[in-house]
Parts: sequence; structure tokens; C-alpha cells
Amino acid sequence: MNYSEGPWTVSEQEPMIVVDADLWTGCSTTYDNNHGRQTCRANARLIALAPEMLEMLRNFAAMPFTFLTEEQRNFEPMSKMFREAGRIVSEMDSAPVESGNVK
Repeated sequence: MNYSEGPWTVSEQEPMIVVDADLWTGCSTTYDNNHGRQTCRANARLIALAPEMLEMLRNFAAMPFTFLTEEQRNFEPMSKMFREAGRIVSEMDSAPVESGNVK
């Protein structure tokens, strides 16, 4: 895992800053002429939910594909959801640590 553990939350003092469980700033969204404060606050809320969303994807990707009926396994949208969930989890779990990362 190359990211700070959750839960992540939006700072109560500054709604454009996301903090991790240790109250370290995980990221800060900024606004400009193209992206107003409301957009930056919405981005911060989305980013704060990332650990929970990744855990949900991890659980989904780990579900045994065999529990599905053959018809469901052959249903391309269902197969695509499993493939994409697995790809995202794999990408996150193998992401290289860059200098400056907390973990």
C-alpha cells in the first residue's frame, strides 16, 4: 500500500483539504477561473472517499466469479465490471512509491 491509511476526511477548517487518519494533509484542491470553490470542495469530498471506494472494489474483485450463472458470466457488462475492478485494484496495489509520499 503506497497511500495513507483511511479514513480520509475533508478538513473542517478548510473544505478543500483532505486529511488522513493521522490528520496529515493528504491533498489540497485549488480553484482558479475554470474551477470554482464548489468544484474544488466536491473534488475534496470525492478524494476523501477513495480509501472506502478502493476497499469496496477490492471486495468486489475478490468475489468468486464462479458464483455467477454461466449466463451471467457471459454477460459482457458483468465480465467487464469484474475485469475493471481487478485492474484498478492491481494498479493501486502495484503503484510505485514516489519521493515525498507518506507511505
